[in-house]
Amino acid sequence: MFTIALDKLPFYAYHGFYPEENIIGNHFEVSLAVTFTEKHYIQEQLDTTVNYELLYKTIKVRMLGTPYKLLETLAQDILADGYQHFSFITSAQITIKKFHPLIGGNIGASVVTLNKTY
Repeated sequence: MFTIALDKLPFYAYHGFYPEENIIGNHFEVSLAVTFTEKHYIQEQLDTTVNYELLYKTIKVRMLGTPYKLLETLAQDILADGYQHFSFITSAQITIKKFHPLIGGNIGASVVTLNKTY
């Protein structure tokens, strides 16, 4: 199995349940790892592996696009987009961190992780 990962991608975006989060925005960090079988890969052929440039663009479109109320839905949609581009992946894990969420306390980050097997 191969694992291709993008780790700790920083974004400033406007996701959140509360209206003020959609106005002031917040710092986010996304990490994504996908796996696929070695049988699929043909040596030195980009179209037989996960192109992490395209994977990054997929994440960026969702992170900087229309705000989501819940990080859970955002995580699901990013993984769905990734699978649409790379239908040969066998599993994926995404973690989205929202730094200093507005929940009335001194919180470093709220974190959502989604693991999916295809």
